[in-house]
Amino acid sequence: MHITPLCGLPPVLKLIPITRGVIGGDMTTSGGLAAAFDGGISASAVVPGTPGVAYIGKIWPGRTTVRRMRALSNYCFAAASQYTVIEFTLQGSNDTTTILNGTWMNLVQTTFAQTFGTNQALDVTSGIDVSSGYLAHRLKMRTANFDGASTGQLALHIAELELYEYSYI
Repeated sequence: MHITPLCGLPPVLKLIPITRGVIGGDMTTSGGLAAAFDGGISASAVVPGTPGVAYIGKIWPGRTTVRRMRALSNYCFAAASQYTVIEFTLQGSNDTTTILNGTWMNLVQTTFAQTFGTNQALDVTSGIDVSSGYLAHRLKMRTANFDGASTGQLALHIAELELYEYSYI
């Protein structure tokens, strides 16, 4: 998407305000969905009951193009020490109503090798497909060694999800 400068000023990358959009997903325990969009890392959103995969995101009031994503934890992204590699996929949708339904496009996918028991930060600043704006964005978190079998519950955590877009000052 091309950004047209106003008065010759270039756009700047800015954090999308935490108050913009409607939060959705399945990370509803501990601090709940709102914990990932509260501006701090004191509480985590945690997925209950689904082994190895979790979703959290926002439905926007209009098309939005995310150009940077930061995921932060206040302990670790996966609460079991055997899950050291987490797969993160930023996705966009124009037909979801809950973050858990609809058709989703993968915009960027990366893996992260976590250190168990410490604060974690994943910062994706390049490689995001910005060819189109979307009415919703979500982060899909998945343990990279998750085989799909119900071998127990794995809690995935996120303390803060920051999404950035271009803006004019």
